[in-house]
Amino acid sequence: MYKRSKKIACTFAIATILSCNTVVAMENIQLPVEMNYSAIEDIEFIIGDVNYKVGSTVKAISIPPYIKDKKPMLPLDLIIDIMGINKACVDWKAETKTVTIFKENQIIQMTIGEKTLIVDGNKMLMDTAPEIKDGNTMIPIDFIEKVFDKKVSFNSITNKIVIPVKKQVNEENVATWDYTYETMLKKALDSSRDLKAAEMNVERMDIIKDDSKDDTDYIPTRYGSDIRYLKGNVAYLKYKKNNFEYELAKKKVNMIKDRIAYDVKNAYYEVLKGEDNKKLAKLAMDLTQEKAKLTDLSHREGLASDIENNQAKRDYEEAKKQYDLAVKELDKAYEKLNDLVSLDAKARYTLKDEIIFDADIEEDVDYHIARVTDKSPEIWALNEIVDLKDLSVDLYVFNLPVDYKWSFDMDPYEAKEIDAKIATIELGKVKQKYEQGLRELYTSLKQLKDQYEKYKIAYEKAKDDLKMAKVNVAVGNELPIIEKKAILQLENSKKQLRETIMDYNKWVMMYNKPWINSVSKKDKEN
Repeated sequence: MYKRSKKIACTFAIATILSCNTVVAMENIQLPVEMNYSAIEDIEFIIGDVNYKVGSTVKAISIPPYIKDKKPMLPLDLIIDIMGINKACVDWKAETKTVTIFKENQIIQMTIGEKTLIVDGNKMLMDTAPEIKDGNTMIPIDFIEKVFDKKVSFNSITNKIVIPVKKQVNEENVATWDYTYETMLKKALDSSRDLKAAEMNVERMDIIKDDSKDDTDYIPTRYGSDIRYLKGNVAYLKYKKNNFEYELAKKKVNMIKDRIAYDVKNAYYEVLKGEDNKKLAKLAMDLTQEKAKLTDLSHREGLASDIENNQAKRDYEEAKKQYDLAVKELDKAYEKLNDLVSLDAKARYTLKDEIIFDADIEEDVDYHIARVTDKSPEIWALNEIVDLKDLSVDLYVFNLPVDYKWSFDMDPYEAKEIDAKIATIELGKVKQKYEQGLRELYTSLKQLKDQYEKYKIAYEKAKDDLKMAKVNVAVGNELPIIEKKAILQLENSKKQLRETIMDYNKWVMMYNKPWINSVSKKDKEN
């Protein structure tokens, strides 16, 4: 009983992890969340009939129920499926004819031809022995009662077997979270003062642009013209500048939206990481507490030194502090996200926790650089500035009186030529910066994918180690603390996988829209 209670205490929090699904690149790696909401419905079988009913739905099985030793027999595969256990959690050893079932926090073992059933190391007898018939493992109905704690009824007159089970509800129709990334992003966009100011600036620049357009009498066709064309040239240059600023204002709105999307994604992930860290810290604290208790017991028996005992106590105190720190870091993560989406700083909620790769990257990095450079609002703006500077040189009016130069604030022609050259140099610098940054990001993203594959192997190994630890603890070969260590290792492997995917997704956003990093506070306010 002691072993079982310890097992339940240390494995309850990870029931969902041990669903025995193989991790693949696009797997939803989730925190333990109960996804199945239920109501009771009956499964009805008739002896000798391949058809059976699930509620009002009629289904069929390959082998009908039958009577052995006056007891009904049902196929194990069907019962496993009905009870919601993944078939990967059932292990068959042909050489020993042994079946092992990993059911959440339990390990069930039985041998074909023997009535003995072992549940977490506790032996009990079934009414009759399981057997193989027509390639199917058949079990007596009291197996269901002992393993799944279900009251199975059998009417020997009508030959009807009834098993009450939880009715499975479609996960998509059941909300198991308060917010998704998309809902949080909408909240952030709706509440952003920077975005509202930028949108208002678009309206402002549209008014200024239209006003300067009305002041433009013609489109200059003569360069280096005389004083007669000065006012018209200046008005046209002003209109072109205002039109540029209007288009730039529109692009800045989209840039701010891109930046908000990135900030929300980052803050959203920080909350999920904080939850993972808190959970891991709690497991580590529980483990060190258990070790401290065992060491203290050994110390009292003279099997551990004072130094070992004191060290175990210090390890536990350190783990407690680490847990407290994880709680505080999680609070900070919530507060940052709450600030972005305009929720109360103390608000706490559940986020949709599906961590998958959002998108893959373009393998041809040169093509990607060319495409992103072409889409970049920054580079568009610098190209426009180069054109404006060149136009200012082309429309320069020579031999102006001094009072005209002062009135129109005109720099010397040579200075305007230098301005145009500087603008071209700035454009080249930013393009070079884009190329260098994108190539570095590309390399980092490839490394993250490789790192993910490495962590995936470690995660699979940790799952196998936990299964083995559960078996050894169940049969009494190991202490429960070994299982706790295996759980901690599995959670750590899972955390590494999840963080790798989250980092990859954030970097992909930056890889596809590198101007996100250029939206500074000053840009947003302007």
